[in-house]
Amino acid sequence: MSRIWKVLPRKDAAALENALSGETSAGEGEHEILLRALNRAMTDRHLYRAEDFQGGKPSRPVEELLKRDREDLSSAQIEFLNREAMALALPGVIAPHTWIELPSEYEIRYAGEREEQEKAQAFLGRAFVIAILMIVLILVTQFNSLLVPVIIMSTVVLSLVGVMLGLVVCGLPFGIIMTGIAVISLAGIVVNNGIVLLDFARQLQGQGLGLVEATVEAGVTRLRPVLLSAATNFIGLIPMAVGISYDFHTFSWATRSESTQWWRNMSIAIIFGLSFTTVLTLVVVPSLYVMLNHASARVRHALFGAPRTGSSVVVEPAHDTR
Repeated sequence: MSRIWKVLPRKDAAALENALSGETSAGEGEHEILLRALNRAMTDRHLYRAEDFQGGKPSRPVEELLKRDREDLSSAQIEFLNREAMALALPGVIAPHTWIELPSEYEIRYAGEREEQEKAQAFLGRAFVIAILMIVLILVTQFNSLLVPVIIMSTVVLSLVGVMLGLVVCGLPFGIIMTGIAVISLAGIVVNNGIVLLDFARQLQGQGLGLVEATVEAGVTRLRPVLLSAATNFIGLIPMAVGISYDFHTFSWATRSESTQWWRNMSIAIIFGLSFTTVLTLVVVPSLYVMLNHASARVRHALFGAPRTGSSVVVEPAHDTR
Protein backbone atom coordinates (compact mmCIF):
# COMPACT_ATOMS: atom_id res chain seq x y z
CA MET A 1 0.00 0.00 0.00
CA SER A 2 2.92 2.34 -0.64
CA ARG A 3 0.83 4.05 -3.35
CA ILE A 4 -1.17 5.85 -0.69
CA TRP A 5 1.56 8.47 -0.31
CA LYS A 6 1.42 9.23 -4.04
CA VAL A 7 -2.25 10.23 -4.00
CA LEU A 8 -1.97 12.41 -0.89
CA PRO A 9 -0.65 15.95 -0.56
CA ARG A 10 2.93 16.13 0.67
CA LYS A 11 2.00 17.46 4.13
CA ASP A 12 -0.62 14.77 4.77
CA ALA A 13 1.67 12.05 3.44
CA ALA A 14 4.48 13.09 5.81
CA ALA A 15 2.17 13.25 8.81
CA LEU A 16 0.72 9.84 7.99
CA GLU A 17 4.18 8.28 7.60
CA ASN A 18 5.36 9.68 10.94
CA ALA A 19 2.24 8.50 12.72
CA LEU A 20 2.51 4.96 11.34
CA SER A 21 6.20 4.70 12.22
CA GLY A 22 5.52 5.81 15.81
CA GLU A 23 7.95 8.73 15.64
CA THR A 24 5.38 11.29 16.73
CA SER A 25 2.81 11.52 19.45
CA ALA A 26 -0.09 12.94 17.50
CA GLY A 27 -2.50 15.21 19.30
CA GLU A 28 -6.19 15.48 18.63
CA GLY A 29 -5.75 17.93 15.77
CA GLU A 30 -3.15 15.72 14.05
CA HIS A 31 -5.40 12.70 14.43
CA GLU A 32 -8.10 14.57 12.57
CA ILE A 33 -5.59 15.38 9.82
CA LEU A 34 -4.65 11.71 9.57
CA LEU A 35 -8.27 10.63 9.34
CA ARG A 36 -8.94 13.16 6.60
CA ALA A 37 -5.85 11.99 4.73
CA LEU A 38 -6.94 8.36 4.88
CA ASN A 39 -10.49 9.18 3.86
CA ARG A 40 -9.20 11.26 0.96
CA ALA A 41 -6.96 8.44 -0.18
CA MET A 42 -9.79 5.90 -0.05
CA THR A 43 -11.83 7.92 -2.54
CA ASP A 44 -9.00 8.06 -5.10
CA ARG A 45 -9.72 5.82 -8.08
CA HIS A 46 -6.03 5.48 -8.97
CA LEU A 47 -5.26 3.94 -5.58
CA TYR A 48 -7.28 0.80 -6.31
CA ARG A 49 -5.45 -2.30 -7.55
CA ALA A 50 -6.98 -5.75 -7.75
CA GLU A 51 -3.56 -7.23 -6.94
CA ASP A 52 -3.77 -5.86 -3.39
CA PHE A 53 -6.19 -8.65 -2.48
CA GLN A 54 -3.95 -11.50 -3.62
CA GLY A 55 -2.90 -13.76 -0.79
CA GLY A 56 -5.73 -12.61 1.46
CA LYS A 57 -9.27 -13.78 2.06
CA PRO A 58 -11.56 -11.07 0.69
CA SER A 59 -15.21 -11.05 1.62
CA ARG A 60 -17.97 -12.07 -0.74
CA PRO A 61 -18.86 -8.48 -1.83
CA VAL A 62 -15.18 -7.82 -2.56
CA GLU A 63 -14.94 -10.95 -4.69
CA GLU A 64 -17.94 -9.84 -6.73
CA LEU A 65 -16.47 -6.37 -7.32
CA LEU A 66 -13.03 -7.74 -8.24
CA LYS A 67 -14.57 -9.41 -11.29
CA ARG A 68 -15.45 -6.00 -12.76
CA ASP A 69 -13.21 -3.49 -14.49
CA ARG A 70 -12.08 -0.47 -12.50
CA GLU A 71 -13.72 1.98 -14.87
CA ASP A 72 -17.09 0.26 -14.38
CA LEU A 73 -17.04 0.75 -10.61
CA SER A 74 -18.78 3.65 -8.93
CA SER A 75 -17.08 6.05 -6.51
CA ALA A 76 -18.71 4.33 -3.53
CA GLN A 77 -17.50 0.91 -4.73
CA ILE A 78 -13.97 2.24 -5.25
CA GLU A 79 -13.96 3.67 -1.74
CA PHE A 80 -15.19 0.35 -0.35
CA LEU A 81 -12.47 -1.65 -2.15
CA ASN A 82 -9.73 0.78 -1.10
CA ARG A 83 -10.84 0.53 2.50
CA GLU A 84 -10.81 -3.26 2.37
CA ALA A 85 -7.33 -3.22 0.82
CA MET A 86 -6.07 -0.86 3.53
CA ALA A 87 -7.57 -3.10 6.18
CA LEU A 88 -5.55 -6.03 4.78
CA ALA A 89 -2.33 -3.99 4.59
CA LEU A 90 -2.77 -2.10 7.88
CA PRO A 91 -4.86 -4.35 10.12
CA GLY A 92 -4.00 -2.37 13.25
CA VAL A 93 -4.99 0.97 11.77
CA ILE A 94 -7.97 0.39 9.46
CA ALA A 95 -10.92 -1.62 10.64
CA PRO A 96 -12.57 -3.76 7.94
CA HIS A 97 -16.28 -3.66 7.19
CA THR A 98 -18.38 -5.91 9.38
CA TRP A 99 -21.19 -7.81 7.74
CA ILE A 100 -24.13 -9.04 9.77
CA GLU A 101 -26.03 -12.03 8.50
CA LEU A 102 -29.58 -11.48 9.68
CA PRO A 103 -31.95 -14.40 10.17
CA SER A 104 -34.98 -14.62 7.95
CA GLU A 105 -37.83 -12.21 8.71
CA TYR A 106 -35.43 -9.86 10.54
CA GLU A 107 -34.52 -6.34 9.47
CA ILE A 108 -32.60 -3.32 10.75
CA ARG A 109 -34.38 -0.02 11.25
CA TYR A 110 -33.07 3.33 12.41
CA ALA A 111 -34.93 4.68 15.44
CA GLY A 112 -34.76 7.87 17.47
CA GLU A 113 -34.09 11.12 15.65
CA ARG A 114 -33.65 9.40 12.27
CA GLU A 115 -37.07 7.78 12.57
CA GLU A 116 -38.75 11.06 13.52
CA GLN A 117 -37.05 12.81 10.63
CA GLU A 118 -38.31 10.22 8.16
CA LYS A 119 -41.86 10.57 9.53
CA ALA A 120 -41.69 14.36 9.21
CA GLN A 121 -40.31 14.08 5.68
CA ALA A 122 -43.10 11.73 4.62
CA PHE A 123 -45.77 13.95 6.19
CA LEU A 124 -44.44 17.15 4.60
CA GLY A 125 -44.15 15.40 1.24
CA ARG A 126 -47.80 14.38 1.35
CA ALA A 127 -48.81 17.83 2.55
CA PHE A 128 -46.95 19.48 -0.33
CA VAL A 129 -48.61 17.23 -2.92
CA ILE A 130 -52.06 17.81 -1.43
CA ALA A 131 -51.48 21.58 -1.33
CA ILE A 132 -50.41 21.62 -4.99
CA LEU A 133 -53.42 19.57 -6.07
CA MET A 134 -55.85 21.80 -4.15
CA ILE A 135 -54.31 24.94 -5.64
CA VAL A 136 -54.55 23.49 -9.16
CA LEU A 137 -58.17 22.46 -8.57
CA ILE A 138 -59.11 25.96 -7.44
CA LEU A 139 -57.30 27.56 -10.37
CA VAL A 140 -58.94 25.27 -12.92
CA THR A 141 -62.34 26.04 -11.41
CA GLN A 142 -61.70 29.79 -11.43
CA PHE A 143 -60.17 30.15 -14.90
CA ASN A 144 -61.99 27.24 -16.58
CA SER A 145 -58.73 26.36 -18.32
CA LEU A 146 -55.69 24.14 -17.89
CA LEU A 147 -53.27 26.53 -19.58
CA VAL A 148 -53.44 29.31 -16.98
CA PRO A 149 -53.01 27.01 -13.93
CA VAL A 150 -49.93 25.42 -15.53
CA ILE A 151 -48.39 28.85 -16.07
CA ILE A 152 -49.21 29.99 -12.53
CA MET A 153 -47.83 26.80 -10.99
CA SER A 154 -44.52 27.46 -12.74
CA THR A 155 -43.94 30.07 -10.02
CA VAL A 156 -43.72 27.23 -7.49
CA VAL A 157 -40.76 25.77 -9.38
CA LEU A 158 -39.12 29.19 -9.44
CA SER A 159 -39.62 29.48 -5.68
CA LEU A 160 -37.78 26.19 -5.12
CA VAL A 161 -34.81 27.57 -7.06
CA GLY A 162 -34.84 30.65 -4.85
CA VAL A 163 -35.01 28.54 -1.69
CA MET A 164 -31.96 26.50 -2.68
CA LEU A 165 -30.08 29.63 -3.68
CA GLY A 166 -30.82 31.28 -0.34
CA LEU A 167 -29.67 28.28 1.66
CA VAL A 168 -26.44 28.08 -0.34
CA VAL A 169 -25.72 31.80 0.04
CA CYS A 170 -26.35 31.78 3.79
CA GLY A 171 -24.59 28.43 4.31
CA LEU A 172 -27.61 26.76 5.90
CA PRO A 173 -28.64 23.11 5.63
CA PHE A 174 -31.91 21.97 4.10
CA GLY A 175 -33.85 21.22 7.27
CA ILE A 176 -36.64 18.76 6.66
CA ILE A 177 -39.14 20.36 9.00
CA MET A 178 -38.67 24.13 8.86
CA THR A 179 -37.46 24.36 5.26
CA GLY A 180 -40.22 21.96 4.24
CA ILE A 181 -42.81 24.17 5.92
CA ALA A 182 -41.32 27.16 4.11
CA VAL A 183 -41.64 25.41 0.74
CA ILE A 184 -45.29 24.52 1.42
CA SER A 185 -46.00 28.10 2.53
CA LEU A 186 -44.36 29.49 -0.60
CA ALA A 187 -46.58 27.30 -2.77
CA GLY A 188 -49.57 29.26 -1.47
CA ILE A 189 -47.89 32.68 -1.47
CA VAL A 190 -46.15 32.89 -4.82
CA VAL A 191 -49.17 31.82 -6.88
CA ASN A 192 -50.92 35.02 -5.83
CA ASN A 193 -48.64 37.10 -8.04
CA GLY A 194 -49.44 34.95 -11.06
CA ILE A 195 -53.17 35.03 -10.33
CA VAL A 196 -53.23 38.81 -9.98
CA LEU A 197 -51.28 39.25 -13.22
CA LEU A 198 -53.06 36.77 -15.48
CA ASP A 199 -56.56 37.45 -14.17
CA PHE A 200 -56.23 41.13 -15.03
CA ALA A 201 -54.76 40.25 -18.44
CA ARG A 202 -57.78 38.05 -19.21
CA GLN A 203 -60.12 40.85 -18.12
CA LEU A 204 -58.42 43.23 -20.53
CA GLN A 205 -58.69 40.65 -23.32
CA GLY A 206 -62.40 40.41 -22.59
CA GLN A 207 -62.63 44.17 -23.07
CA GLY A 208 -61.17 43.87 -26.58
CA LEU A 209 -57.42 44.24 -26.17
CA GLY A 210 -55.12 41.86 -28.00
CA LEU A 211 -53.06 39.18 -26.29
CA VAL A 212 -49.75 41.03 -26.18
CA GLU A 213 -51.30 44.43 -25.42
CA ALA A 214 -53.38 42.99 -22.58
CA THR A 215 -50.38 41.16 -21.11
CA VAL A 216 -48.17 44.27 -21.22
CA GLU A 217 -50.88 46.44 -19.71
CA ALA A 218 -51.48 43.90 -16.95
CA GLY A 219 -47.79 43.79 -16.15
CA VAL A 220 -47.57 47.58 -15.91
CA THR A 221 -50.75 47.96 -13.87
CA ARG A 222 -50.10 45.11 -11.45
CA LEU A 223 -46.39 45.83 -10.97
CA ARG A 224 -46.90 47.95 -7.85
CA PRO A 225 -49.27 45.52 -6.01
CA VAL A 226 -46.96 42.58 -6.74
CA LEU A 227 -43.87 44.40 -5.50
CA LEU A 228 -45.64 45.76 -2.41
CA SER A 229 -46.98 42.35 -1.37
CA ALA A 230 -43.54 40.79 -1.75
CA ALA A 231 -41.85 43.68 0.09
CA THR A 232 -44.19 43.43 3.08
CA ASN A 233 -43.48 39.70 3.45
CA PHE A 234 -39.76 40.29 2.97
CA ILE A 235 -39.53 43.07 5.58
CA GLY A 236 -41.69 41.20 8.06
CA LEU A 237 -39.37 38.18 8.02
CA ILE A 238 -36.10 40.10 8.35
CA PRO A 239 -36.13 40.17 12.22
CA MET A 240 -36.67 36.42 12.29
CA ALA A 241 -33.88 35.85 9.76
CA VAL A 242 -31.29 37.95 11.61
CA GLY A 243 -32.35 36.69 15.05
CA ILE A 244 -33.78 39.88 16.54
CA SER A 245 -36.78 39.61 18.88
CA TYR A 246 -38.40 41.59 21.71
CA ASP A 247 -38.67 40.10 25.18
CA PHE A 248 -41.92 41.30 26.72
CA HIS A 249 -40.96 39.92 30.14
CA THR A 250 -37.93 42.18 30.49
CA PHE A 251 -39.00 44.78 27.90
CA SER A 252 -35.71 44.52 26.07
CA TRP A 253 -34.43 43.50 22.67
CA ALA A 254 -32.93 40.04 22.36
CA THR A 255 -30.52 38.81 19.70
CA ARG A 256 -29.39 35.30 18.84
CA SER A 257 -31.88 33.52 21.06
CA GLU A 258 -32.35 29.76 20.94
CA SER A 259 -35.60 30.01 19.01
CA THR A 260 -33.97 32.00 16.20
CA GLN A 261 -31.81 29.01 15.28
CA TRP A 262 -35.02 27.05 14.79
CA TRP A 263 -36.88 29.65 12.71
CA ARG A 264 -33.97 31.02 10.67
CA ASN A 265 -34.07 28.32 8.00
CA MET A 266 -37.75 28.92 7.36
CA SER A 267 -37.42 32.71 7.19
CA ILE A 268 -34.38 32.60 4.89
CA ALA A 269 -36.11 30.10 2.61
CA ILE A 270 -39.25 32.25 2.34
CA ILE A 271 -37.32 35.50 1.84
CA PHE A 272 -35.10 34.22 -0.95
CA GLY A 273 -37.81 32.08 -2.52
CA LEU A 274 -40.33 34.92 -2.58
CA SER A 275 -37.83 37.53 -3.77
CA PHE A 276 -36.47 35.28 -6.53
CA THR A 277 -39.95 34.29 -7.66
CA THR A 278 -41.34 37.83 -7.62
CA VAL A 279 -38.65 39.15 -9.94
CA LEU A 280 -38.90 36.25 -12.37
CA THR A 281 -42.70 36.10 -12.24
CA LEU A 282 -42.92 39.57 -13.73
CA VAL A 283 -40.95 38.27 -16.74
CA VAL A 284 -41.50 34.52 -17.00
CA VAL A 285 -45.26 34.34 -16.37
CA PRO A 286 -46.28 36.96 -18.99
CA SER A 287 -43.86 35.48 -21.50
CA LEU A 288 -45.22 31.96 -20.96
CA TYR A 289 -48.78 33.26 -21.21
CA VAL A 290 -48.16 34.84 -24.61
CA MET A 291 -46.07 31.97 -26.02
CA LEU A 292 -48.42 29.21 -24.87
CA ASN A 293 -51.49 31.07 -26.13
CA HIS A 294 -49.87 31.47 -29.55
CA ALA A 295 -48.89 27.78 -29.53
CA SER A 296 -52.40 26.76 -28.52
CA ALA A 297 -53.89 28.87 -31.30
CA ARG A 298 -51.59 27.27 -33.89
CA VAL A 299 -52.50 23.76 -32.66
CA ARG A 300 -56.24 24.51 -32.84
CA HIS A 301 -55.79 25.96 -36.31
CA ALA A 302 -53.84 22.91 -37.50
CA LEU A 303 -56.23 20.34 -36.02
CA PHE A 304 -59.65 21.94 -36.29
CA GLY A 305 -59.14 24.80 -38.72
CA ALA A 306 -60.10 27.33 -36.06
CA PRO A 307 -59.07 30.92 -36.83
CA ARG A 308 -56.03 32.22 -35.01
CA THR A 309 -56.55 34.96 -32.46
CA GLY A 310 -53.55 37.21 -32.78
CA SER A 311 -52.41 40.02 -30.58
CA SER A 312 -53.13 42.85 -33.02
CA VAL A 313 -56.81 43.28 -32.28
CA VAL A 314 -57.91 46.85 -32.96
CA VAL A 315 -60.62 48.19 -30.63
CA GLU A 316 -62.90 50.53 -32.58
CA PRO A 317 -64.01 53.65 -30.71
CA ALA A 318 -67.67 53.93 -29.92
CA HIS A 319 -69.68 56.16 -32.33
CA ASP A 320 -71.25 59.32 -30.93
CA THR A 321 -75.04 58.99 -31.38
CA ARG A 322 -75.90 62.42 -30.08
